Amino acid sequence: MVSLTWLRGLLAHRRARILSTALGVAVGVALLASIGTFLSSTTSKMTSRASSGVAVDWQVEAQKGADRTKLLAQVKAFSGVTKALPVGIADTTGLQTTTAGTVQKTGPEPGSCWPSRQPPTCMQSPATQSALADRGCPMVA
Repeated sequence: MVSLTWLRGLLAHRRARILSTALGVAVGVALLASIGTFLSSTTSKMTSRASSGVAVDWQVEAQKGADRTKLLAQVKAFSGVTKALPVGIADTTGLQTTTAGTVQKTGPEPGSCWPSRQPPTCMQSPATQSALADRGCPMVA
């Protein structure tokens, strides 16, 4: 009861001060909300712009005993697949290529050469195919 009397007195004697404080809080909340909306919108646009020009190089590895012809047909059936080629996989000591005066190297890891292990079906970019060809890895078309 005492708090209601106090609030009634505040509103009667300090109406302008209370309204301006409430308006300031409302403007601050609206500003924070608009900044959050702006950041959310621009982040999604930046991501789509950055990824729109990037070529995708997906690789699908078949399990031992899988039907390669059937797997290749299934990969080609996915929407958005423009080219699918079967290649083989082998362990390498590393790959190296020189482009525009710079040298790119990888360490020992599995690379894409024929015919060390069960071959998967791969979709590879021309740059990947070129780097493998430079290492003497034949591509299986």
